[in-house]
Amino acid sequence: MLASTDLTHSKPMSWVTVVWSMIAATRLTLASVHGVVWWWRRDAWANLLFALTALAPARVLLADDHPAILAMVASVMDGQCEVVDAVADGAALLAAASRLDPDLIILDIAMPQVDGLDAARQLRLNHTRTRLVFLTVHEDADFARAAFATAALGFVIKPRLASDLMPAVRAALAGKRFLSSTVHLDETV
Repeated sequence: MLASTDLTHSKPMSWVTVVWSMIAATRLTLASVHGVVWWWRRDAWANLLFALTALAPARVLLADDHPAILAMVASVMDGQCEVVDAVADGAALLAAASRLDPDLIILDIAMPQVDGLDAARQLRLNHTRTRLVFLTVHEDADFARAAFATAALGFVIKPRLASDLMPAVRAALAGKRFLSSTVHLDETV
């Protein structure tokens, strides 16, 4: 109970008295003190939630009809993202995206049942917040334009998978576009 001593009266003061006298000395009202405490608590919770989500790896869904490519992508992403599922066709991609709600989908253009571009369009019609990165063999600028028209944020060429995939993933998660340097667009997309 003895937190401090009032030197003018030489009697013990509780911590409540010390705090109250500090408030009185600075002319703060109880309402403003409450407001500061509330703001700090709110801000502290927001910072904690931000830190927890920043530390959590992004949840990624992979879609490609070649098992070797799926294995390479998973290997490149190992430890940097959480691969929540890997599917081999567009129909399975749509079902998995609906079920898993990933942060990011890495998908091929040429897949059985539903191609990647159609799958991306359907995902956008469902108002999904999931970010998209295309990983394809197609270096043609028309394919890149079509991919970006679906609101995809990344377009990576498979021969550049090792060097371009993670920069594309980081850019997409930050809401920025990425285009492999071997694809040349004549106009800004």
